[in-house]
Amino acid sequence: MNFTPPSDLEAEQSLLGMLLLNSKLVDDVADIILPIHFYDQRHGVIYEAILDLWSQSKPVDVLFVLNILEIDKYRKKISEENPIDKEFLLELISKSSISSTASGAARLIKEKHLLRTIISTSDEMKEIVLKDTEGVEAQEVLDQAQKKLYEISLNTIDKNFVSISEVLGGACER
Repeated sequence: MNFTPPSDLEAEQSLLGMLLLNSKLVDDVADIILPIHFYDQRHGVIYEAILDLWSQSKPVDVLFVLNILEIDKYRKKISEENPIDKEFLLELISKSSISSTASGAARLIKEKHLLRTIISTSDEMKEIVLKDTEGVEAQEVLDQAQKKLYEISLNTIDKNFVSISEVLGGACER
């Protein structure tokens, strides 16, 4: 059976294009997604480069991204079969969407990553069961599955805590 894991390459392309056009949008998505959330590995590498530039207060544009991709840290992650060159980055810009928001695209990308992680976890559990049905107890497999799913759920929690006084504003003072 041939199946494509959940992904939205258009959202990935659109988001990266938006970030290359307007680096201020990095503020909107940096707390939402990580490079590993991208399905296309090249997109994750580009996003990581964008985050590095942004964290160093450097311009985020095609030239700066191409320049930082020359560093060994990135070159090792880019295959010769699927290079990241100026044309590739310009294509991302051409696929950016003014109808979607950066944060909306980022949430969609993260959602698809979560679904892929759940599938991967279920595949792992299936392998454990099929590998050695004699020595595997159902409760043990269930415990492992629950542990892995719990770990996944912990990684989806928004860790941007805000104090209650900030949320309620002046209402606390009244």
